[in-house]
Amino acid sequence: LAAAGDIQAVGHRVVHGGSLYTKTTRITPAVLEKTEELSEIAPLHNPVNAAVIKAAQKNLALHNYICQNSSH
Repeated sequence: LAAAGDIQAVGHRVVHGGSLYTKTTRITPAVLEKTEELSEIAPLHNPVNAAVIKAAQKNLALHNYICQNSSH
């Protein structure tokens, strides 16, 4: 990258998207809410993922996407 302005989007690896998210998905409030709800399946990972996503949304004016590592 030549400059921070070259970044077009932020990708987040999320450990578990359940059977809801099986491909890369743009993060909306509903997607983030479901990711947080799935924390019972991945309690060590999803809460941290959600916090990082919220920080990225707050501090970067970019689209955010999740790529799930679900075993479904």
